[in-house]
Amino acid sequence: MDGLRRLAAAGLMIGAGCTAGAGRDHPDSLLRDRALVNGGPGPVSVASPANATRVIGNEAALAVTYAPLSTLPAATVQITLDGSPLYQGAISGQPGSVDLSLADPGAHTLCFTATDAAGAADYLPTCDSFQRLIDIANLADLTGRFAVPVLPHYAAATLFADLEQAQTALSAGETAQAHAGLIAYANAILDDSTIPNDQARALRDDALWLAGRLTPPSAAPSAPTGLVATAGISQVTLSWSGDGTAAWYELERSVNGGAFTTLGTWSGTRYTDAPLAEAAYAFRIVAHAQGQASAPGSTAAASVSLPDITQTAWTAPQGLGDQFAFSLTAAIATVRGGDTYAFSDDGQKISVTKYFASAKSWSQPAVLAARGLFPAAGADAAGNVFVTWLTLANGPVYSYYAARLDALTGAWDTTLLESNTAGEYSFVTVEPGGAALAVWETPGGASTHSRLYLPGTGWLPVEVALAGQGNVAFQPFYATLVATGSGYSAVAAWRQSGTQFLGSVYTWSSTTQAGSWTSPQPIQTSAIATGTAAGAGQLWASWYIGVSGSETSGISTPNPDGSWTPMTLNDQGVQSSYSSVALNSSGQGAFVYSTDHESPVRIFARTYANGAWGAPVQLGAGASTSGSRYPAVRIDEHGTAIATWFDFLKAAPYYSAGSARFTPQQSWRPLDAVVLQNAPHQSALLSMGPDGTASMAWTSNGRFGQGPPVVVSVLAP
Repeated sequence: MDGLRRLAAAGLMIGAGCTAGAGRDHPDSLLRDRALVNGGPGPVSVASPANATRVIGNEAALAVTYAPLSTLPAATVQITLDGSPLYQGAISGQPGSVDLSLADPGAHTLCFTATDAAGAADYLPTCDSFQRLIDIANLADLTGRFAVPVLPHYAAATLFADLEQAQTALSAGETAQAHAGLIAYANAILDDSTIPNDQARALRDDALWLAGRLTPPSAAPSAPTGLVATAGISQVTLSWSGDGTAAWYELERSVNGGAFTTLGTWSGTRYTDAPLAEAAYAFRIVAHAQGQASAPGSTAAASVSLPDITQTAWTAPQGLGDQFAFSLTAAIATVRGGDTYAFSDDGQKISVTKYFASAKSWSQPAVLAARGLFPAAGADAAGNVFVTWLTLANGPVYSYYAARLDALTGAWDTTLLESNTAGEYSFVTVEPGGAALAVWETPGGASTHSRLYLPGTGWLPVEVALAGQGNVAFQPFYATLVATGSGYSAVAAWRQSGTQFLGSVYTWSSTTQAGSWTSPQPIQTSAIATGTAAGAGQLWASWYIGVSGSETSGISTPNPDGSWTPMTLNDQGVQSSYSSVALNSSGQGAFVYSTDHESPVRIFARTYANGAWGAPVQLGAGASTSGSRYPAVRIDEHGTAIATWFDFLKAAPYYSAGSARFTPQQSWRPLDAVVLQNAPHQSALLSMGPDGTASMAWTSNGRFGQGPPVVVSVLAP
């Protein structure tokens, strides 16, 4: 049923500004939400339909409008929304409007009451319900939104589904611009070689129909056939067949025999649902094309198991780059199953080397960028990988690039984020759902900028600066991005002015399409930032205080006024230094730290669950060590945590990487040590997949020509 028919069937009045397009049974403009209150009379004594109450909305606000009440020339109007007073005042016989911007998407009840000028006659209220439909914000820029290849074909499904359900009255100019974007997409999609021709044609036809250029077919697409659900570790991969006419598919899922609910929308005939808890799942698929839907296809079932968490051995260390390389930095990203992407620079170019967990082997290095320095990387739960790097332009001035590996197609897509105005340091953080935040400094550390990547949209064009910058010593910089109910949040911590470590919180709203950072404030007096974490509505920045005699470590959380509240987490009986923190979307966390001013130096860990921290547990520093340093920790969505550190041994081989795994069922258990050829430099990079797999990389202090300067090891079945 198209949008006009849905509204009419619900008994809602269709207001002005929404006309049917020629040659089709669909509203001419589909690109913002609208909610209409049933017309009927206004106050009961006013019979004229012209006095109907109307609610019109867009992504920023809703407004209730009312026509003049000629029989009450000086009436007082009272309006309530969901039982709460919203407006009261005289209308003096003139039309008026009241802002309803606080009305969230969903069902609401609006009541309209009038009192005459003398206050002698109260008129019974007219109440009605309205539905504020899906928020689709700022879609007047569809020309850019639908640009190929910015919008991947499989992401078009979500946008098409939203457009079918949204209603609005755009201006003629906005409508023309939006339709131009749809038509441009329709013309370009046939050139996309990554999808079959019949599906490309179906996507094109859906875009043309949405733009009012195509009459919908008389019959709905056929129900999908041949659905196969293949279970894996905390995931299910679906594959099915269509009749060639479906533009996109609606995926439905049932858990342990419960009711089917909508999982999402997809364009294509293969989809991986992850991460999943251990349970019995059933799936079915509905095909959509030009406003028509098929019946659900056949059901396929699969049972999901938890990750294998018995593996204790890391792979043999793999060197990255030539052992005679003058300089080299690296980044790593581990995806489901243990496949790991390792990025390195040799002072000139960016190379990528992949570890194939199933084959237990490494690929040969491949050049990703002919010119590049300082890579940073991350991956989402679906296995899409992001990497950023800098390219020297002139002196201390760089250009800043980002590349994304599509897990479905295996293709890299590179974007220039900043041309000739970036500084030396950058960072990227990726959240499980596929969004990413890139952060970089300007030359000389004068300021720090950021850009957000949205799944299905690409990199947003607007740079957002961190406020209050100046003389920023950017390194080290930490940031973590997390999805919220209305958009995304991020927490960042970095060094400023050489000695002061500050924190800031980033908020991006899907309603306003605006992002902003809070004014940076100290995370803890005299503290050194060591990491950030976010999840379950919490934002953390970890730190340690290196002032002699008062060494402590812990986390700080931001307050509404921008200040930070610190919490000390090390054992009060010992001093501590280096620390690291992790948190997942379920609110499970971990904190690791090393002691100080004792021999041997030890590693401790604390875990967080149900809103409370557990007691410290010692992890490192056995009898054969002279001390342990540089701890790091990560946690996956199942609550499995991996902690790593370096042990400095009393005898040959003198250096090793220690590690331990935490599970909610078994607490902390040691993993096998990794022997190092040369002394490590600072803490290891640690990356963790969504299924308990992990990788670590470290820089080496070996002499020139005596071993690779960066080494990687992987923990995978």
